[in-house]
Amino acid sequence: MAHFARFVSLRLWLVSGLQFLALLVFLYQLRGRRSLAWRARRFLASLDEPTGIDVSEFVRSALHFRTLPALVTVWMVIAIALYPFYVQSGSTRILGYTRTIIERADTSFFAALWAVQATVLGVFLVILTFIFQFISLQRAYETSLLPFLAEQAHIKPVILINLFFVVFEMAPMLISANTPLLLAKYLAILGLVFAVLSASHLLIRVLDLLRPEMIDESLMALVRRDLGKELEEEQFLNVSAAILSEECTSWAMEYSAMDLLTALPAIRSTAVGRIVDIDLSRLRHFGRNLRGTLPMESTPPVKARVIAMISDELTRQRNVLARIPAIDRNLRNERLLRRAFTIEQHGEN
Repeated sequence: MAHFARFVSLRLWLVSGLQFLALLVFLYQLRGRRSLAWRARRFLASLDEPTGIDVSEFVRSALHFRTLPALVTVWMVIAIALYPFYVQSGSTRILGYTRTIIERADTSFFAALWAVQATVLGVFLVILTFIFQFISLQRAYETSLLPFLAEQAHIKPVILINLFFVVFEMAPMLISANTPLLLAKYLAILGLVFAVLSASHLLIRVLDLLRPEMIDESLMALVRRDLGKELEEEQFLNVSAAILSEECTSWAMEYSAMDLLTALPAIRSTAVGRIVDIDLSRLRHFGRNLRGTLPMESTPPVKARVIAMISDELTRQRNVLARIPAIDRNLRNERLLRRAFTIEQHGEN
């Protein structure tokens, strides 16, 4: 294998990796088109009007350093200012000083840098814990409000990025070469810069929570968000039902939320939980396998009636997925229909 690798250029490996990544993206998109939830969300997204960027609001938030884009913008400006690759090594210009300093930095420097950033991150996590505990005790916050405030302050992504840099800063110490790669050194220093900026950003956001009027403002924002989510969920379910009904009609089946044909054989779910998605490709395959028709006075004839939909709760008593003719009741059709439904199991009722 090593003998073969010597005859394969690095460019060929890179192109092959990109092709493999593109194939995975294509397969993911192809699988998404089979999903009823994916099609419903895509339809709703197509109805949204594109919103422009409010430049004045962005500049105002950047000056106050209270938003995540402001944090990333400042960090990118510093990263470009410290970027050592657009000047030659040993250049005496002002822009070449950063490259010279980074190149000459010893491995022990990065060991100390890693210890400093890990300490800064640990101390800041302790401070955040005490501040949130103080707020919850002094302000009598609702249980759902603190997670909402943490989400608004983007605490989770900022901390995860810092943890990534803490791990990556060990690279200059682990590289076996006498002089560690310049890129590894550069990213290690940028990690410390991001830690300092993110600590300042989160401190400003968390201190805002101590303002007296913050309780009412946050509660109103939480109520608006919850109402918006309920409205979006209702629209999602309506669109999903319409798409499922249209697809079933094209496959000589029908969808109905009412299980009125109780005298006919039923395909029941063996799992207990909430339906989160339906695979339309497998449902189409199920419809093609059906040979009989339901005893209904309808034109054209209907092969089956699908009862279950996204968000339906399945229990031992209410677990009917579809009603089918007696001639089509077999293990193959039952397995195929059950595999079309993705069920989030949460115990048995």
